[in-house]
Amino acid sequence: MWKTFRLLIFIFYINILNVKGDECGISVVLTRHVGNEGFHRELHSSVEITTNQSFFSDCVIVQRELMPSGLYVNPDELADLQRTGQVSGCVSSEVDTEAAKETAQSHEVFIYYTLKQLGSKLTGNFVLPFHLRYHKPLPMGGEEEVVLEAPAILLKCNPIPSCLKSKQNMLAPCIPCSPEKCKWTNISYNTEITSIILKVPVGSLHQYSTVLVCTMITTAAGSLYIINLLLKYHWS
Repeated sequence: MWKTFRLLIFIFYINILNVKGDECGISVVLTRHVGNEGFHRELHSSVEITTNQSFFSDCVIVQRELMPSGLYVNPDELADLQRTGQVSGCVSSEVDTEAAKETAQSHEVFIYYTLKQLGSKLTGNFVLPFHLRYHKPLPMGGEEEVVLEAPAILLKCNPIPSCLKSKQNMLAPCIPCSPEKCKWTNISYNTEITSIILKVPVGSLHQYSTVLVCTMITTAAGSLYIINLLLKYHWS
């Protein structure tokens, strides 16, 4: 009897939590895929938002991507895209575009969606260029995996609806590339792919000695040839 009573209380409590979670009536579907091949890729991302709340017209949606050490977004490239109106976003810190994966740092990228009304839904999309970093060679070469984890979808409304005040907050730039940080609400979403796995070709150490000797011989032969030409020109 007591166990049944506790079970009913637990179910009632869970239902209360579920009602609170759906109070705002916001449904977000995120779709991501990677385009291009090789070391230079593009992240294609889109959101589809269904809501019956009038306050949402005064809200802004941001996608926060955490680029692992094996990937990077070029801040200059992103700044050019922002100047031409193709992407509204910014890298949160300095990025060494020449560093290998083993010495590089992860960094955040914040992309601000421009939402459009499509029937009863709001939609937005962007294309973000990113690059794979070189990895140290392995004894037999091959491939290594780099994982781009699921992003955070952040919402900022003015004023903040009461149904969002209890949700988890995250600090992010108030507007793209602004040093001023604002509190954004981390909202849940539905997606088919939570993380993206990328394959990076890695050099082989198996023939390192052969390649090194051939390179030195080629360099020495080229240098001797140039010196010989210079001497002939000088004495002629």
